[in-house]
Amino acid sequence: MKFEPASHRQSLTNLAVCAAVVAIDQATKAATASLPCGPVVCPLSNDELLLGLGGRPALAPALAGCLGLLVLIVWARLTGAWSRSRRWVMVCAGGIASNLADRVIGGGVRDFLSGPSGSVFNIADVAIAIGLVACAINALQPARTSASSTTRTGGGEPS
Repeated sequence: MKFEPASHRQSLTNLAVCAAVVAIDQATKAATASLPCGPVVCPLSNDELLLGLGGRPALAPALAGCLGLLVLIVWARLTGAWSRSRRWVMVCAGGIASNLADRVIGGGVRDFLSGPSGSVFNIADVAIAIGLVACAINALQPARTSASSTTRTGGGEPS
């Protein structure tokens, strides 16, 4: 299978998607940091694995996220789904990068949204989940062929 390098524009777009997720996540964390804990918003530092569930050392989930992202990228490249999934992969990458920054700088992810069963999460977690679901949907779609994406030129259809 031949891998074609991304164009400069594609690379910049991918980077912009990733950076936008990080910026939005970090901005919402900063905006909610001083709010009192309530039923929907409850800012806290979460050093657990996922959504406030399952304790783990602080960097283990970050490393697992990086490994998962690498697997996702390799899968997308090997299956030919990269062209359909790259932006969603970058949404995941932005979420992972933002949570990784929290873990490295603060020792835990700054969560602020309260969910069911005592789970807590943030915008980065939502981005990761949405990106993974979108990649899975793309994986289930049949690959586009060049014949299906070409337009007809006149002459072949009867009047």
